[in-house]
Amino acid sequence: MSRLRFGLAFVLVAGAAALAACSKTGSPPSGFGVNVTVDATMVPSAQRAMITTDKLTVVDDAAGSTPVMRTLDDLPKAIAGGTVRFHYTPGAGVSAGDKLSFGLDVMNGSTLIASGAASVTLETGAVSLTIALTSGGNDGGTGSDGGKGSGTACVTDGECGSGFCADGVCCNEKCDDVCVSCKLPASKGTCTPYAADTDPEMECAAKLPPPVVETDAASPTADASTDAGAGDASTGDAQVEAGPGTVDADDSDALVINTPDGGIMSKPAVCGGTCSGARSCKYPDKTKSCGTSFCNSRKDVISFACDGNGGCAAAVSTCTDYACDETNGTCRTTCQAHLNCLLTDYCAGDNTCKGKKSDGIMCATGDECMSGNCSGNFCCNTACEGVGLTCVQAGHVGQCQCQGVTCGAGVSCQVFYQDMDADGYGNRNGTIAAGTAKAGCAGSAPPAGFVADNTDCDDGDANAHPGQTMFFGVQRKSGGFDYDCDDKTTKETPEYLGGSCKFCGAVGTCDATSSTCAAANETASFVCPQEYSGGIIRSVSEPEPNLSPLREVGLAAGDSLTSYASVAPGAGSITPIQPPICKVCILQCCGCAAADKTGFRQAVPCGDSSVPQYTCGSCSVAGGGASAMTPSFKQQRCR
Repeated sequence: MSRLRFGLAFVLVAGAAALAACSKTGSPPSGFGVNVTVDATMVPSAQRAMITTDKLTVVDDAAGSTPVMRTLDDLPKAIAGGTVRFHYTPGAGVSAGDKLSFGLDVMNGSTLIASGAASVTLETGAVSLTIALTSGGNDGGTGSDGGKGSGTACVTDGECGSGFCADGVCCNEKCDDVCVSCKLPASKGTCTPYAADTDPEMECAAKLPPPVVETDAASPTADASTDAGAGDASTGDAQVEAGPGTVDADDSDALVINTPDGGIMSKPAVCGGTCSGARSCKYPDKTKSCGTSFCNSRKDVISFACDGNGGCAAAVSTCTDYACDETNGTCRTTCQAHLNCLLTDYCAGDNTCKGKKSDGIMCATGDECMSGNCSGNFCCNTACEGVGLTCVQAGHVGQCQCQGVTCGAGVSCQVFYQDMDADGYGNRNGTIAAGTAKAGCAGSAPPAGFVADNTDCDDGDANAHPGQTMFFGVQRKSGGFDYDCDDKTTKETPEYLGGSCKFCGAVGTCDATSSTCAAANETASFVCPQEYSGGIIRSVSEPEPNLSPLREVGLAAGDSLTSYASVAPGAGSITPIQPPICKVCILQCCGCAAADKTGFRQAVPCGDSSVPQYTCGSCSVAGGGASAMTPSFKQQRCR
């Protein structure tokens, strides 16, 4: 009862009595092909008993394939039991991945008793398929064998009286639109749209773009595809990253292309739609987001929204007044600082961004002005900070002008300062408001009694001015002894507080002092530091000099030249050596300087002549002590 014919092997599966009648039992073959189960249990047994012939039609959906039609000789008798199984082995040229559609008609002569259809995709091993037979009729159409009626199972158009086989049944039309079916239970055989907001066949899925193919060539697109890979990658992401041309590169608000941490994140799958109920799909429009927006620059926002066609599109929007907020990728709506606004705006006191003001408009800070300058509480074309300059001169508000003077085009403003003592130096505290300074045009002669210099610290005393080298015993007109205008007081005669006269050591051992002399007629000194007195100069940028030649004059290993002191002859104070720095230095004891042998032994106020100064004596023989210090009275003058 089981045999192979036309590539078909089938086994009747019925009750135990039927199985006993078989000449051979066992499982269907399991090799490459289709294990087909024919289920006729829905056909009344009386109709099954009437079946005398059958027709199996197999169609490979591959383009250009020809339907295969077979007759199963043993099926009419076997189907009476309700279920039949057989194995279908495809012919040459059919391979795994092909989709096969099976249609089975069972008849009494030429009268159709029942039919069924089903489809399956081949795999490398056997796959299973069930064909459920249902009672059918004949509508007298022009199809083969008189043509099947609408709603009857089919696999080819030629089987149907209407000439259309759709969704496995004969249909009143071709029925190949989206979101339609010809086998809905309530309208089987009639092409009917699916209900709105459903999508049984998943025909309205999101339209995902092809993935970006990375190459070895460095390019903005390749970089962008890498970033997009952190989310649902799409070429839409890559186009955004690769296309900063949408941003005005000359606008300082758009200098930085800001790819967010983690890359560009889009979710194109959320743009999938459903059936509309009218033979079409409906998709979300741009009101539905499909990704995370981000700031492409301070003024440009990249956002992702559905395009109404199943795709996820990137769009560039431009912020107005407010800068883009990088924390959420949206344009700000309030401000707490000027940086929260675009560069064309400033943050006003009410936390709103307002357009910057033009010159001549009142302001509190330069951030409010287009020019960036606020002078005299008005936006000004320049900083206008020099003495004599004003941005509020009548008729020229907002334009920096020389106060009270109109200079020619391209001529700058110059301020002249009062020289009341006629020493050539003007009052350094002079102001136009006080009348001690006057504005004028550069290159013009100063007004009488005024000079361009403004460094005089006492414009009422001709002896007080920068560069003064003389010492004075009385205070200047405005008080104090700072006659050289260096903002400090310098005394003429050195002061050695509690100092005593000692004999200096030999060159290289100057710090070694003694109460006795090394040679006759040597004069004692109040101080004996080592000082620079000549040598070869190097620039500060040159390497540190080799100090080995100086070992014989007292420099120890590791010593730095700056650790020694320098005292100019006649000075009474010690200051660190400053550049230039010696490459090879000649060092000597300062006891050779006469000024180090005479001075006050206590602090003396400037102008005081009541305190004696002392001069160290000399020794008469080697090893002898110094003669007594000689006192004399001298005024301590200063400058």
